[in-house]
Amino acid sequence: MELRAEIKTRMSEYLCFTPDGPGVWVGLRKYFGTTEIIHEHDFFELVLVRAGTGIHLTETGEYQVGPGSVFLVTPGCAHGYRQMSEFEIINILYLPKRLKMELADLAKDAVCQAILGKTADSVLHDGFMLDADHMAMARAILRELESEQQLIRHGRRFAMHNGFQRLMLLLSRAVAESAGIRDELTRFNRILRYIAERDGEMLRPAEIASACNLSLRTLERVFIRHLGCSPGAYLIDRRLNRGAGLLASTDRTITEIAYNCGFRESNYFCKLFRRKFFLSPQEYRRKFLPLQSSPRRGVDER
Repeated sequence: MELRAEIKTRMSEYLCFTPDGPGVWVGLRKYFGTTEIIHEHDFFELVLVRAGTGIHLTETGEYQVGPGSVFLVTPGCAHGYRQMSEFEIINILYLPKRLKMELADLAKDAVCQAILGKTADSVLHDGFMLDADHMAMARAILRELESEQQLIRHGRRFAMHNGFQRLMLLLSRAVAESAGIRDELTRFNRILRYIAERDGEMLRPAEIASACNLSLRTLERVFIRHLGCSPGAYLIDRRLNRGAGLLASTDRTITEIAYNCGFRESNYFCKLFRRKFFLSPQEYRRKFLPLQSSPRRGVDER
C-alpha cells in the first residue's frame, strides 16, 4: 500500500504560525508509544533526533534513525514513525517565504537550497548523521531559538531568523566536512590497497607517496590521522605480521622469511620481531607451528 493512502491528518501552517510571527517554531517532542500516525503538512520540518531509535517512514523509503540523525520533511510529503523506542526529537517547523536571508557564498549550496525549498536534491531528504560535536552545537543553537520563542523580547524575529541561519550554516558545514572525510577515506583505502598488493616488496614511504600522487608529508599526515602511526611504522608492522604468519605456516628459514617480508638483514628482523611479539622468531615458531610440521633447520634456526 502506498504511504499516501495511510495519511490520517494534514496539518496547516495556520495551526503553528501566527500571521505576524517569525515563521520559525522549535519544540521538543518525546514519544511514549511505538508508532505515529502517517501525516503530512503544508510547512517545512527539520528534525533532529535527540535520543532513542525508530524508523522514519517516507514516500521514498524507510530509514533507521537514532541520536544525531537529522532529516528534512517537505510540504505535502507523507511521513510518520514506527518501532520507536525512547524516541525524542527536536522539531524545527518553518516557512521559507518568511525567511528573508542573504546567503552570500552559500547561495548555491545544496543543503541551504534544500532547506529553503529550492531543490529536492539533498542528503537531508534521506537523512544525515551529525557527529557528537556538530550535534552539541546544533542543540545549543536550538536552545537559543527556544528561549527567543518563549520570552518574546525586542528583536525576537531577527534573533530567530539569525538562529535559523546559523543552523543552516552548521548543517551545510557538517555535510561538506562529511563529504571531505569520505573522499579522504576513499583515498586512504586506495593507499592501503596499493601496499597490500605489494606484500613482500621492500616498499618505502616515498615510493608509496609518489605512486599515489601525494607528497611524503601528506602521506604521513594521512597515516597519523587514520592509524595513529607513520607510514614507515605501518609498513614494518605489516611485514612483521606477515613474518609471523610464515613462521607459523611454513618451514622456511628465518633468513628467507626476513627477506621475503622486505627486511635486508635477518638480525634486524629478529630484533623488531621480539619487540612486537615478546618472543624470538624461533620461540614463536616453536609455540605456533603445528606439531605435524617439521621445520627445516638452518644456521639461523639453532
